[in-house]
Amino acid sequence: MNRWILGVDFGQRSDRTALAGVEVVPCEDVDVDADGLVTTARKPYLDVRYLHRLPLNMAYPDQCAFIANLVEGTPELARAEVVVDATGVGVAVADSLREVMRRGFKELSITGGAQATQDGNRISVPKRDLVSRLAVAMQSRRLRVSPGLPEAAALFDELGNFGVNISDTGSDSYGARTGHDDLVLATSYAVYLADQPDHGLAWLAYLRRQGVPVSTNARDWRDRVPGRPL
Repeated sequence: MNRWILGVDFGQRSDRTALAGVEVVPCEDVDVDADGLVTTARKPYLDVRYLHRLPLNMAYPDQCAFIANLVEGTPELARAEVVVDATGVGVAVADSLREVMRRGFKELSITGGAQATQDGNRISVPKRDLVSRLAVAMQSRRLRVSPGLPEAAALFDELGNFGVNISDTGSDSYGARTGHDDLVLATSYAVYLADQPDHGLAWLAYLRRQGVPVSTNARDWRDRVPGRPL
């Protein structure tokens, strides 16, 4: 049974709340040494299987009820790890969500610091870390977006408009050049959590426990059709 992660980026007055459901799919391609023993395993694929944006100006209590009902009523998401935006207005919304969710979730706040920290279910992450993890997943073709998702085109547009700005003092900032970046951020939360810890190494350990000395699948997974939408 694959791991699932639901990332939630809470919107404000001019932005919509976005949700991104990612299935973590182990990659069965492995490297072997001269003796035919597994040496390294590739990190898992990250299949975006659910994308949704809530209506603009939707009341926060209604948003929390929607998220709780979605998680409880969708089989795949019922077992998902949930990570929500806890930056700015997100702090209060996360508190409201806790009152209606029957299960725990992780709170992620975007900071201007240089290092990520975690205290229980609270995670503080520099935005550059979120962006770099997402960029690496895209460039390595680990991130796969199902083309059948209604919001897939919107996510692709946001990714194309997302960039970095370096100020005269050398500080960096990240965000949409035009339009919005809510789907990008929701997806980045899920991607960040998927790589904590290194589940590629976890998959390698699993293969070894199963006594698998070589790759069980020699197909080129990069050309596979992404996972189907929910």
